[in-house]
Amino acid sequence: MKKEKLEKGAVTASVAFLIFNFSFRQASTFIAAVCIALCAVCGCAGYRLGPTNALEAGAKSVQITPFLNLSPEPGLADEVTAAVRKSVQRDGTFRLATRGDSDLVVTGVINSYQRREISLSREELRTVRDYQVVITAQVVIRERATGKVLLDRAVNGDAVLRVGADLGAFERQLVPQLADDLAKRITGLLVDGSW
Repeated sequence: MKKEKLEKGAVTASVAFLIFNFSFRQASTFIAAVCIALCAVCGCAGYRLGPTNALEAGAKSVQITPFLNLSPEPGLADEVTAAVRKSVQRDGTFRLATRGDSDLVVTGVINSYQRREISLSREELRTVRDYQVVITAQVVIRERATGKVLLDRAVNGDAVLRVGADLGAFERQLVPQLADDLAKRITGLLVDGSW
């Protein structure tokens, strides 16, 4: 009799433990899911789709005039101008105008092209392995109708150049990457519109 009561009591205790354990697992899973959902909602609270300057996409147009190259590196002006136009089109905040009917006009002068050593070869300490190349352009954004200057600022674009057998060839291959970096920064200034 005592043995049956002990077995019955043990079974009851183990069933109660399983029920409590199962409920605890469900509750902890539910609480974890709620916490994850709250974090996801709070993390996206400040995010906005579309233009960041409170304009409707394509409401204004911009003309990118050809950049002037005053640096010693040939061919930068065409690359930068094409990259800025492509970046503005890709962003979609402004319509790209090719004639004189735009709301804004972007002009730029490439003032410098600098190459600075950032790492040396392990074998020969006098041999440069990597350069950081920086181009600087003075960018001006004007309203076409009033002529008012909205932005007049120096903007940098940079990239890392890994040196190979022919430094000149590697530098020429780096020019599109430099132009793209500069174009993204110019487009960011144009689109944010914090002038």
